[in-house]
Amino acid sequence: MSRRGRRDILAIQSYTTFSQRWLIPRLTQFHDSFPRIEVRLSSSIAPVDFEMQNLDAAIRAGKGNWPDLHSEKLVDVELIPICSPAFQATHNLKHPDDLSRVRLLHSMARPTDWHAWLKRVGATVDPEPGIRFESSALAYEAASLDIGVAIATKVFVNRHLQAGSFVAPFDMTCYSGEGYYLTWPKNISPSLPLQKFLVWMREQIGEDENR
Repeated sequence: MSRRGRRDILAIQSYTTFSQRWLIPRLTQFHDSFPRIEVRLSSSIAPVDFEMQNLDAAIRAGKGNWPDLHSEKLVDVELIPICSPAFQATHNLKHPDDLSRVRLLHSMARPTDWHAWLKRVGATVDPEPGIRFESSALAYEAASLDIGVAIATKVFVNRHLQAGSFVAPFDMTCYSGEGYYLTWPKNISPSLPLQKFLVWMREQIGEDENR
C-alpha cells in the first residue's frame, strides 16, 4: 500500500519470531502512546532493500556491521534449550548429554544454534538429527506440544519460562555473539514516527534490563 503523502505511517519489517515473541506483546503500549501513528508490520527473513521496499526500518539479526545502515542493538542472542513441563517430567532431562535420547527441534532460519550451545556446554550430542522448521517460532510451538526440545533465544521465551508454560532443563546459556538490531539507511533521515518508535524501543529495552 502506498505511503505517499502520509507522515503518520510507520512501516517496519521484522522476523516472524521477533515479532511474535518480543514486539507484538509490546505494540499496544506504543499505540496507546501514539494512537495517530499507523504501524504496518511485515515479516520476512530475506535481506531488506530499502530502495525498492516502502519501509522506514527493519529488524535484522547479526553483529551490527552493515556499512550502509544505522543499526541500534535491541537484544542479544542468548541461547537456551526449552521444552514443555510435561516433556521434562516424562524424559527427566538432568544433563546436556541426555539430549541424545530426545528429539531436537531446529529453526532453519538459525541453523547453527544447537551446534553452538552443545559445543559451549561440552555435550557429546550430535546436533544434526531432529525436526527442522522454517522459523524459531514454529520450533517453539512444537516444543509447547511436547514434540521435543527447542533451542531458543532466551529473551523471546522469558515470559513463558516465568509463567511455567516452558521450562529450561539446564541452567546453561550460550551467547552467540549476535543480536537483533533496528536498522535504517544512513543516507535517509529517520521519519518522525521512526524517531518516536526508536525512543520507545530504548525505553522497552531499559525496562527489560532492569527486571
